[in-house]
Amino acid sequence: TVRLEASFDVTSELDVRYDEDGRRVLLALTPTTPPSATVRPIGTLPVAPDGGWSEIIGGLGGLFGVSTEQQARPLLEEEAGLLVQRQLAQGVTLGVDLCTGQPDLAFGPIGDGDPIAPPPVESAGVVWIDNQRVRLHEGGLDVSGPWSTEDGDGTFELEVELGGPVDAYVMCRAEAALLASAYLAGGEARPSGAVSRQQVHDRASLALRAADCVDPHVVLTAPSETTLRYRVRRDGASPEALVDCE
Repeated sequence: TVRLEASFDVTSELDVRYDEDGRRVLLALTPTTPPSATVRPIGTLPVAPDGGWSEIIGGLGGLFGVSTEQQARPLLEEEAGLLVQRQLAQGVTLGVDLCTGQPDLAFGPIGDGDPIAPPPVESAGVVWIDNQRVRLHEGGLDVSGPWSTEDGDGTFELEVELGGPVDAYVMCRAEAALLASAYLAGGEARPSGAVSRQQVHDRASLALRAADCVDPHVVLTAPSETTLRYRVRRDGASPEALVDCE
């Protein structure tokens, strides 16, 4: 587990189009020059001293008085920077469904009539704030949010696709920040001070209530390799047509 600080610079053209057949607006940002990205590891790198590639690099580094971590750092910076650049090179497209008001973001260009990849959780007739698939490694931690409750309470809907069970916690901002820092420092997730907790084997819904937190977060942990998907929605929100779709 490595903590990273990233920055990037992109100069793009903005293209706004109306897809009449799909009843949607497409806002595309296309880079005019190759994007630049800098990724810098924060703190020490937990490179194993023995076994695998680290043993080979460490042995070579020993000849020149360079530690394994010193050699790993520029390799990580370079590979991570290239990964971000490749992700941004094709630009991004924001699509807004004018019949429901649902926005969706995709990397790369999208042609008129071409569909945006469907979200992990099917959401026909439901307006969502976030819709993601997450893979948790053994002992891993996922912290999502904040999900603002200023405009009303919300719901975090979770489904385990593979593995499990998943321990799901609703935590306020301060407690979630302390947990994330402790995990990055020691590699162990020990949630405390949660507003609510559920152990999920299949499906569950977690309430995001203003009475508990202004900016609730959802924390997910699993004892083994687990794949899950989730959808966040605001209670009472319904599709709102921006054009006449009849």
